[in-house]
Amino acid sequence: MTRTVACVDMPIPSYEQLTADQVAGRACVACGGQLADDAVLAGFATGREGPYPMTVNAWACPPPAVGQ
Repeated sequence: MTRTVACVDMPIPSYEQLTADQVAGRACVACGGQLADDAVLAGFATGREGPYPMTVNAWACPPPAVGQ
């Protein structure tokens, strides 16, 4: 039996590891897939951009429906 982990339950990468679409909230921080209106806030990605500390919302795909 294969058990998969929902994107929302994956560790959040650092700010420096995110793509521009992930930083903007258009792509999932776990799988990189395009997000829809049902995206969920997974937490916050932190890091630095040069000397500046950065924190952005980390959006992820919604968990699968119960029974799927």
